[in-house]
Amino acid sequence: MKRTLFYGLHQNYIDIWRKNEQFLHNYETKLKQHLQLQSKIINCNATEEEIEELISNKTTSLFVGNILEETEKERKKLRDLIDRFSELKKLEKSIEEVHALFLRIQYLVLEQSDVIQRVEFHAQQATLYVDKGAEELDKADKLHKKARKKKIILILIAIIVLLVLILIGVFL
Repeated sequence: MKRTLFYGLHQNYIDIWRKNEQFLHNYETKLKQHLQLQSKIINCNATEEEIEELISNKTTSLFVGNILEETEKERKKLRDLIDRFSELKKLEKSIEEVHALFLRIQYLVLEQSDVIQRVEFHAQQATLYVDKGAEELDKADKLHKKARKKKIILILIAIIVLLVLILIGVFL
């Protein structure tokens, strides 16, 4: 009786095991078909070995991983674009500052051009006056030398006249 009971339970166990194996085989087949369909949809075209590897890794959804990867890539691109945009904004601000500086310098140059022109005019006039002054100093020096010569000649004439008068007064 124990044997019969054991044999009956053994047969039930084997039937349940076979049903379980059949269920798992059907599940795996459907899962492979499902993964092949997903791989075709996302243009991955996974081979039979790749699909079996996905099943062994218990990765049953290609879409989720792919979407997460694409989302992360797009977020990275977005961050890069935002960083680039902020750098371009900084560059634009710097260019505007340089433009403002150029405008300020242009205004200062225009504002001071009159002063510079007046200074230049006065410098030219001063150069002319210096040249005229040098010429007049040369003339004055020549006239001074002539006047000294005349003085010396007059003094000599006066001394000679005095000597002549003294000599006349002594001899007379």
